[in-house]
Amino acid sequence: MFLVSVDIQKCKGCGGCVIICPRDVFELQQEGASAVKMRDCVYCESCLSVCPAEALTIADI
Repeated sequence: MFLVSVDIQKCKGCGGCVIICPRDVFELQQEGASAVKMRDCVYCESCLSVCPAEALTIADI
């Protein structure tokens, strides 16, 4: 399982991670993206490559 974090201070709310994630881990909310389905993350790193603000981190737990 992976711990997916979104730094709200950095997130611009572009929605790139929401669009590119093949497992629908992210949801766009008023303050920016939020990792709502962390258990579904397969560490494909698609979200990391698309985030222009580098607001995402994924750690193996």
